[in-house]
Parts: sequence; structure tokens; C-alpha cells
Amino acid sequence: MAVENLVTVTNPVGLHARPVAQIVELARSLEVVITINKGETVGHGHSTLSMLAMGVVTGDEVVVRATGKDAEIAVQEVLAVLTSREPS
Repeated sequence: MAVENLVTVTNPVGLHARPVAQIVELARSLEVVITINKGETVGHGHSTLSMLAMGVVTGDEVVVRATGKDAEIAVQEVLAVLTSREPS
């Protein structure tokens, strides 16, 4: 199964060290492949460096995609990280 969602990042720190660590941990704990797209740039859910290199900041729009058995859960969890109002 594949699931995707467009979201505006509201996390005050954007996609920085702690939010990225949360997403990587999630990707590794589920049967899923996660990607986050900012324009033409793609970050892979299993790769801390590829997500940090995207430079996602508060207010950016990104597309969260997940494929695999746990795709729906994964997208919802990533959206929760990206839209959290609490600094991670």
C-alpha cells in the first residue's frame, strides 16, 4: 500500500536533529519505506543525513510518502512530528 500527504511544516525547529531522529526511528520500527519531498529534493526516512540536507524549515510544504504494510500509520506519525507545535 502507498500513502502520501502534503503538509506545511509547523514544528518550530523544522526538520532538524530531533524530529529527524524520531522519523528515522519510526522508519526502522515499521515495515515501510518513507520519503519526504521538498520540491525536487527527496529525503529518505532511513537516512538522517538525507533528511537534514533538505533544509526543511517551519512554513515549508513537503510531501510525505510511505509504502509498505504500515504506510498509513507511518504517514500519520510523520505528520504528527512535522506539525507538532512543541520543539522536538
